[in-house]
Amino acid sequence: MKRLLLSFIFVLATLPGWSQSSFNRYSSRITKDGICYFFKEQKLNSVSGMKKFTYDMTYPDWTDSIIVNFSMYCNIPDVPQKLSIRSGDKVYVCYDFRSLYVDLLKDGYEIRITSRFAKDDIVSLLQQSEYPMVFEMETKGINIYAKYKGSAWRKDRKKLNDIFLLINSIK
Repeated sequence: MKRLLLSFIFVLATLPGWSQSSFNRYSSRITKDGICYFFKEQKLNSVSGMKKFTYDMTYPDWTDSIIVNFSMYCNIPDVPQKLSIRSGDKVYVCYDFRSLYVDLLKDGYEIRITSRFAKDDIVSLLQQSEYPMVFEMETKGINIYAKYKGSAWRKDRKKLNDIFLLINSIK
C-alpha cells in the first residue's frame, strides 16, 4: 500500500513537466503481484516481407522480462522460426516466442506472435537514439523485418524512455 501511495504521489508531482502524449502510450493496472504496465499498440511503417506490422508490450513489474506481442499481416501464413530485435550494434535474439494464432483475412493472413525479452535488453535498445528499433524475423529461410522510421523512432523512443523512467523511480 505504501508503494502504491508513493507511486501516486510521484505521478502527480511529475504531471506538469511530463509529455502528455506519453500518457496515451501506456496504461497500468494494480494486481495482487504488483503493477502491470501495458504499452499500447504501435504500428511500424517500414516493413519488408509483410504488408503491415504492429506490436504492443506488457511489463509485469514483479518480473525481469517484458512480453512483446506483435501482429504481422502477410500474403502467406508462415510463422517465423527466428526472431530478434536490433538497434544499432545491439541485437537481442529471442528464444522464447510462439504463435498465438494465424487468421485468414480477406487479403492475406494475420499472424499473432507472443515473445519475451529481458527488461534490461529492451531498455538498452531505447538508449540507441540514432538507430531505430528493428524487429527481424526469418521465415522459411527468408529474412523479413519491420522497423521504425527515423522521426517516429525519435518520438516513440522518448515516450518509452519517459515511461521506464517513471517505472524505475517507483521501484
